Amino acid sequence: MSAIVEFDSVGLRYGTGAEVLRDLDFRLAKGGFYFLTGPSGAGKTSLLQLLYLARRPTRGRIQLFGQDLTDAPRDFLPDFRRRIGVVFQDFRLIRHLSAFDNVALPLRIAGTSEAELESQPELLVADEPTGNVDAEMAIRLLHLFTALNRLGTTIVVATHDISLIARTPGAQLIRIEKGTVSDPTGLLKNPPAGGARVP
Repeated sequence: MSAIVEFDSVGLRYGTGAEVLRDLDFRLAKGGFYFLTGPSGAGKTSLLQLLYLARRPTRGRIQLFGQDLTDAPRDFLPDFRRRIGVVFQDFRLIRHLSAFDNVALPLRIAGTSEAELESQPELLVADEPTGNVDAEMAIRLLHLFTALNRLGTTIVVATHDISLIARTPGAQLIRIEKGTVSDPTGLLKNPPAGGARVP
Protein backbone atom coordinates (compact mmCIF):
# COMPACT_ATOMS: atom_id res chain seq x y z
CA MET A 1 0.00 0.00 0.00
CA SER A 2 1.24 3.49 -0.80
CA ALA A 3 1.78 5.97 2.00
CA ILE A 4 -0.61 8.92 2.29
CA VAL A 5 1.44 10.50 5.10
CA GLU A 6 5.21 10.45 5.65
CA PHE A 7 7.07 12.10 8.53
CA ASP A 8 10.87 12.11 8.37
CA SER A 9 12.82 13.40 11.41
CA VAL A 10 10.04 15.86 12.20
CA GLY A 11 10.30 18.16 15.21
CA LEU A 12 8.02 20.91 16.49
CA ARG A 13 8.60 23.64 19.04
CA TYR A 14 6.52 26.64 20.07
CA GLY A 15 8.60 29.80 20.11
CA THR A 16 12.01 29.28 21.70
CA GLY A 17 10.92 26.56 24.12
CA ALA A 18 11.89 22.90 24.09
CA GLU A 19 10.55 20.69 21.33
CA VAL A 20 7.07 19.35 22.02
CA LEU A 21 7.51 16.79 19.23
CA ARG A 22 10.83 15.30 18.24
CA ASP A 23 12.30 12.79 15.81
CA LEU A 24 8.95 11.68 14.37
CA ASP A 25 9.56 9.04 11.70
CA PHE A 26 6.53 7.16 10.40
CA ARG A 27 4.32 6.44 7.42
CA LEU A 28 0.58 5.97 7.32
CA ALA A 29 -0.78 3.73 4.59
CA LYS A 30 -3.48 5.01 2.26
CA GLY A 31 -6.80 3.60 3.45
CA GLY A 32 -5.52 2.71 6.94
CA PHE A 33 -7.32 3.25 10.24
CA TYR A 34 -5.12 4.54 13.07
CA PHE A 35 -5.73 5.31 16.73
CA LEU A 36 -3.31 7.80 18.29
CA THR A 37 -2.98 7.26 22.04
CA GLY A 38 -0.81 8.51 24.87
CA PRO A 39 -1.00 10.41 28.14
CA SER A 40 -2.32 13.97 28.35
CA GLY A 41 0.36 16.43 27.28
CA ALA A 42 2.24 13.84 25.22
CA GLY A 43 1.79 15.76 21.95
CA LYS A 44 -1.27 14.15 20.34
CA THR A 45 -3.01 17.42 19.44
CA SER A 46 0.25 18.95 18.15
CA LEU A 47 0.82 15.92 15.93
CA LEU A 48 -2.72 16.15 14.56
CA GLN A 49 -2.19 19.86 13.83
CA LEU A 50 0.80 18.94 11.68
CA LEU A 51 -1.36 16.36 9.88
CA TYR A 52 -4.12 18.81 8.97
CA LEU A 53 -1.64 21.58 8.12
CA ALA A 54 -2.55 23.96 10.95
CA ARG A 55 1.14 24.03 11.92
CA ARG A 56 4.42 23.54 10.13
CA PRO A 57 7.28 21.55 11.59
CA THR A 58 10.32 23.40 12.87
CA ARG A 59 12.53 20.71 11.39
CA GLY A 60 12.23 17.56 9.30
CA ARG A 61 10.05 16.73 6.31
CA ILE A 62 6.32 16.05 5.94
CA GLN A 63 4.81 14.54 2.82
CA LEU A 64 1.03 14.38 2.24
CA PHE A 65 -0.60 12.76 -0.78
CA GLY A 66 2.85 12.23 -2.30
CA GLN A 67 3.82 15.93 -2.09
CA ASP A 68 6.55 17.38 0.11
CA LEU A 69 4.81 20.23 1.93
CA THR A 70 7.60 21.22 4.30
CA ASP A 71 8.58 24.38 2.42
CA ALA A 72 5.44 24.79 0.30
CA PRO A 73 4.23 28.40 -0.03
CA ARG A 74 1.17 29.30 2.06
CA ASP A 75 -1.07 29.80 -0.98
CA PHE A 76 -0.28 26.21 -2.00
CA LEU A 77 -1.83 24.72 1.18
CA PRO A 78 -5.59 25.45 0.86
CA ASP A 79 -6.01 22.90 -1.94
CA PHE A 80 -4.42 20.25 0.28
CA ARG A 81 -6.55 21.23 3.27
CA ARG A 82 -9.69 20.55 1.18
CA ARG A 83 -8.59 16.91 0.97
CA ILE A 84 -8.48 16.63 4.78
CA GLY A 85 -11.48 16.36 7.10
CA VAL A 86 -11.07 17.47 10.72
CA VAL A 87 -13.24 16.68 13.76
CA PHE A 88 -12.22 18.74 16.78
CA GLN A 89 -12.29 17.71 20.43
CA ASP A 90 -14.76 20.34 21.58
CA PHE A 91 -17.26 20.31 18.74
CA ARG A 92 -20.84 20.32 19.99
CA LEU A 93 -23.26 17.68 18.74
CA ILE A 94 -26.95 18.30 18.12
CA ARG A 95 -28.79 15.23 19.33
CA HIS A 96 -31.52 15.09 16.66
CA LEU A 97 -28.96 15.18 13.81
CA SER A 98 -27.10 12.16 12.48
CA ALA A 99 -23.35 11.89 13.01
CA PHE A 100 -22.79 12.88 9.37
CA ASP A 101 -25.08 15.92 9.65
CA ASN A 102 -23.32 17.02 12.84
CA VAL A 103 -19.95 16.89 11.09
CA ALA A 104 -21.38 18.62 7.98
CA LEU A 105 -23.23 21.41 9.82
CA PRO A 106 -20.31 23.92 10.07
CA LEU A 107 -19.56 23.39 6.38
CA ARG A 108 -23.21 24.04 5.46
CA ILE A 109 -23.18 27.25 7.52
CA ALA A 110 -20.03 28.32 5.68
CA GLY A 111 -21.87 27.90 2.38
CA THR A 112 -20.41 24.60 1.19
CA SER A 113 -22.64 23.01 -1.45
CA GLU A 114 -24.32 19.66 -0.79
CA ALA A 115 -22.35 18.16 -3.69
CA GLU A 116 -19.08 19.15 -2.00
CA LEU A 117 -20.28 17.72 1.33
CA GLU A 118 -20.86 14.34 -0.29
CA SER A 119 -17.30 14.14 -1.68
CA GLN A 120 -15.36 12.32 1.05
CA PRO A 121 -11.95 13.46 2.37
CA GLU A 122 -8.87 11.42 1.57
CA LEU A 123 -7.65 11.86 5.15
CA LEU A 124 -9.86 12.34 8.23
CA VAL A 125 -8.25 13.54 11.48
CA ALA A 126 -10.26 13.45 14.73
CA ASP A 127 -9.05 14.83 18.07
CA GLU A 128 -10.81 13.07 20.97
CA PRO A 129 -14.12 13.12 19.04
CA THR A 130 -16.00 11.14 21.68
CA GLY A 131 -14.69 13.01 24.72
CA ASN A 132 -17.86 15.09 25.20
CA VAL A 133 -20.55 12.68 24.02
CA ASP A 134 -22.48 9.77 25.47
CA ALA A 135 -21.74 6.13 24.62
CA GLU A 136 -24.49 5.92 21.99
CA MET A 137 -23.21 8.93 20.04
CA ALA A 138 -19.63 7.67 20.37
CA ILE A 139 -20.65 4.44 18.66
CA ARG A 140 -22.49 6.36 15.94
CA LEU A 141 -19.39 8.44 15.26
CA LEU A 142 -17.23 5.32 15.16
CA HIS A 143 -19.64 3.78 12.60
CA LEU A 144 -19.32 6.93 10.48
CA PHE A 145 -15.51 6.77 10.62
CA THR A 146 -15.55 3.05 9.81
CA ALA A 147 -17.88 3.59 6.83
CA LEU A 148 -15.62 6.34 5.48
CA ASN A 149 -12.61 4.08 5.95
CA ARG A 150 -14.29 1.31 3.96
CA LEU A 151 -14.75 3.82 1.13
CA GLY A 152 -11.00 4.50 1.14
CA THR A 153 -10.55 7.41 3.56
CA THR A 154 -7.50 7.18 5.82
CA ILE A 155 -8.63 7.73 9.42
CA VAL A 156 -6.52 9.03 12.35
CA VAL A 157 -8.34 9.27 15.70
CA ALA A 158 -6.66 10.57 18.85
CA THR A 159 -8.39 9.01 21.83
CA HIS A 160 -8.14 7.81 25.41
CA ASP A 161 -11.23 5.64 24.90
CA ILE A 162 -10.05 2.03 24.96
CA SER A 163 -13.56 0.77 24.09
CA LEU A 164 -13.37 2.52 20.71
CA ILE A 165 -10.10 0.78 19.92
CA ALA A 166 -11.54 -2.59 20.97
CA ARG A 167 -14.51 -2.06 18.63
CA THR A 168 -12.26 -1.51 15.59
CA PRO A 169 -10.48 -4.73 14.61
CA GLY A 170 -7.79 -4.17 12.02
CA ALA A 171 -6.94 -0.65 13.18
CA GLN A 172 -3.34 0.20 14.04
CA LEU A 173 -2.28 1.74 17.31
CA ILE A 174 0.19 4.63 17.41
CA ARG A 175 1.44 5.62 20.85
CA ILE A 176 3.00 8.99 21.52
CA GLU A 177 4.84 9.66 24.75
CA LYS A 178 7.06 12.59 25.74
CA GLY A 179 6.80 14.03 22.25
CA THR A 180 7.88 11.00 20.27
CA VAL A 181 6.12 8.07 18.63
CA SER A 182 6.87 4.61 19.92
CA ASP A 183 6.72 1.85 17.33
CA PRO A 184 8.32 -1.28 18.75
CA THR A 185 6.94 -3.53 16.00
CA GLY A 186 8.10 -1.38 13.09
CA LEU A 187 4.61 -1.29 11.56
CA LEU A 188 4.47 2.44 10.94
CA LYS A 189 7.62 2.84 8.87
CA ASN A 190 6.64 -0.02 6.56
CA PRO A 191 2.90 -0.60 7.04
CA PRO A 192 1.68 -3.99 5.81
CA ALA A 193 -1.07 -4.21 3.22
CA GLY A 194 -4.45 -4.24 4.90
CA GLY A 195 -3.15 -2.83 8.17
CA ALA A 196 -2.25 -4.65 11.35
CA ARG A 197 -4.47 -5.65 14.21
CA VAL A 198 -4.43 -3.65 17.39
CA PRO A 199 -2.70 -5.74 20.07
